[in-house]
Amino acid sequence: MHIEKNKSTCLILNLKLRNTHYQLNAPKMKILIILLSTSIISASCTTKNNDKNVVEYPIHTDSIYQSPIDSLGKDNYSGTRYPLKVVKSFIKDFSGTKFKLILYASFSTEVNGNLDSILIVIDNKEHPIIIEKVDYEMYQKEQILEIESGISLKDYNFDGAPDISIYNTQSGMKNIIETIYLFDFEKQRFSKNEILSQSSNCSIDSINKTISTFAQGGMSSMIFNSELYNWENNKLRIIKSVRQDYIDEIDRFVRITKTMRNQEWIMQVDTLSEAQLLEMREAHN
Repeated sequence: MHIEKNKSTCLILNLKLRNTHYQLNAPKMKILIILLSTSIISASCTTKNNDKNVVEYPIHTDSIYQSPIDSLGKDNYSGTRYPLKVVKSFIKDFSGTKFKLILYASFSTEVNGNLDSILIVIDNKEHPIIIEKVDYEMYQKEQILEIESGISLKDYNFDGAPDISIYNTQSGMKNIIETIYLFDFEKQRFSKNEILSQSSNCSIDSINKTISTFAQGGMSSMIFNSELYNWENNKLRIIKSVRQDYIDEIDRFVRITKTMRNQEWIMQVDTLSEAQLLEMREAHN
């Protein structure tokens, strides 16, 4: 009896018996059959994988329930078996370079879906991102076709690598929140940045290498909070904050500005009327 491995790493069992060399009676034949059965069961077909951290993904082809994703736009689509797996790929541009992104989503019911993970190829390496379910919820399968507009490649930490921002469907109309994943060159993976992911209306200033946030409130956005950040030792550091609110007792808006100078906070308080704010806004525009 000879066991060898073929190129697909599946074990093949070869038995060479010649009647002229072996005289098998009934008891010996029974033992041989038992031994062969045990060998065949233990010789399972496996795929060799030396990397324990490799994440298994579905096939990298646009599909929904083993059908072309184009079926979503057709009236005769009948994908009613759940959970439903959806795969959608597209190309995004970053600094003149095109990157392929592959999205994996799942639907537990007709109106309850989530973006599960994203695969992006950088320097011929695949980098998986696990998305928290609260970050991108979907209420109809067709939304997977529109998700491309909610994902962007930007450089938030000014290291030249594409970071990923994903529109958070829990955002309001005025305050857009994005879940932001930064690419770590050293670890060769994406990590969620909690500060930016909990901020609204993030804006990048690549010249000054700062990031500003702006949370709009009521009274035509005259009530607001804003922060200005820069990077220090790979960590975000707030260097300026502005909080403006309306005080009924004095019929005025109060603006509190804090600025970091020489490792110390400098605070300034301004009292402004609505007319002054409108004039300032008009001059700024």
